[in-house]
Formats: sequence, structure tokens, C-alpha cells
Amino acid sequence: MDTLSRGHPVFELAGMFNAYVGYSETDHAISRSFLGISHETAVEFWNKSLRLYLEGADEDQVRAVEEKAQVVGYARIMRRSIRRNGLNTKAGQKEIQNCREHLRDLLSRVDTLIF
Repeated sequence: MDTLSRGHPVFELAGMFNAYVGYSETDHAISRSFLGISHETAVEFWNKSLRLYLEGADEDQVRAVEEKAQVVGYARIMRRSIRRNGLNTKAGQKEIQNCREHLRDLLSRVDTLIF
């Protein structure tokens, strides 16, 4: 929770996405060591939390907000990994490549972070 801040909720949702999904996407054991739950449970928690936060939104709206949060989340993960010498380790390279692929896909659809 140390990365929580004031401002547009997309940044808070990006932090939540990273904690529950993003950071453990390439190594599911991270969910267990960081959160004490399986990766599958963490993904389920993220999905349910997002839908509760966006109560009343239809699935297209939920997906659109999730994609905005993912853009910020993957950019943060990539930056963190690069700053921690990730370009020079196999795990870091895998994480950076995962973010790059997601961002390439997401940026073809997401043109604003506002919702």
C-alpha cells in the first residue's frame, strides 16, 4: 500500500493490478510469497475487486478500465525491472518482454487513461 496516492483512480487501480496480477504474471510463485495466496486466487481477487469498484458498469466498461490500469501497471513494472538491472538477467528480460508484449497490444486500443 506504500504506492497509494491521491489523484485519478487509474493509478490506484494500476497498483492493485500489479500487486495481484502484474508482478506475478511471469512467476506465479510471487503471489504465494508476497500475498500468501495462489496466483489464481490473486487474479480472482483482482477481478472481483475491480467489478465491485465499478459497481453497475457493464463488462465492456470494466474491460476498458482494466486495460487503462494495465497500461500504467505494465509501464511501471517495466520501468522497475529496467532500473533493477532486469535487462541483464533472464528473469528481468522475461518480465520486460511480457510487459512489452502487453503494452504493444493495449496501446492499439487505449487512447486515454481517463474513465
